[in-house]
Amino acid sequence: MSLTVHYFNRNSEQLIDCKNVYETDEKFFQDNNIKVSMEELSGNIIVYGCPYSDKSEESEVIVFAGNKSCEDTLSELVISCRKHFGVEE
Repeated sequence: MSLTVHYFNRNSEQLIDCKNVYETDEKFFQDNNIKVSMEELSGNIIVYGCPYSDKSEESEVIVFAGNKSCEDTLSELVISCRKHFGVEE
C-alpha cells in the first residue's frame, strides 16, 4: 500500500510502499479513496487518514501508534475513519 511519509525536519515527503498492512485494511483505504500518511513527532509515530477529495486535509483522522505494530495501527486508523467519515462495515 502506498503511503506518504512526512519529514518536517527536512521539509520533504516521500511516497513509500508499506507492506505491513492487513489486506482488508488496504482494501478499505483503496475502496474509500483515503490517503494514508505518517510522520514521527517527538519520538511518536502518527498516522493520518484523509479522503483524497479533501485537499485542505481538514477532515483528516489521526492515530498514534504507541507500541502497536504497523498493522494494528492501520487497523485502528480504519476504525477511526469508519466512525469519522460514516463508512459502514
